[in-house]
Amino acid sequence: MSTYWDIIGSLVISSLFMITLFTFHNNLLQERSMSGLWIITQEDARALSDVIEYDLRKVGYRVPKGNCAFISADSTCISFLSDLDDNGVVDSVRFYASETSKVSSTDNPDDILFYRIVNGQSIQGSELGLTYFKLSYYDSTGVVTDVPDEIREIEVEFTVESSMTVGRYYPSVFIKKKVKPKNIL
Repeated sequence: MSTYWDIIGSLVISSLFMITLFTFHNNLLQERSMSGLWIITQEDARALSDVIEYDLRKVGYRVPKGNCAFISADSTCISFLSDLDDNGVVDSVRFYASETSKVSSTDNPDDILFYRIVNGQSIQGSELGLTYFKLSYYDSTGVVTDVPDEIREIEVEFTVESSMTVGRYYPSVFIKKKVKPKNIL
């Protein structure tokens, strides 16, 4: 009879060991997936940040003196003038984000598309996982303004989340950056 108890005890212990081993392996795979998604999300956020910062630094470049470089500016959209491609022709540039209902091809229900329109031609950012986009404007004294002629500094805030989930969690990156265009006084 003690042999049966030894066999049952061995089965219980080996089963617990196997469950522990499978749980450890599952956690390891989940952490590896999470780490990979974090890296992809950070790269997407950096790419979007670089495009926005490059364009905003050039606001007003080669715009004739006396003309306002900003066409419109609010918390979700900005339109401005600049010679982006340095060809001597002033371009019209507009940034804005779509509604969440526009993105149906990702798992993340909060995804929105970022639009960058240059001279009326839409250059839609791929589905980078943008979920939040906000713009703020400051005058020369650092006070918030919405008057285009008074804008001297632009603050951009956005969140990029992974389009895929790990469990019920979307890895995310929040970026908040102020840009002072060199060509507006």
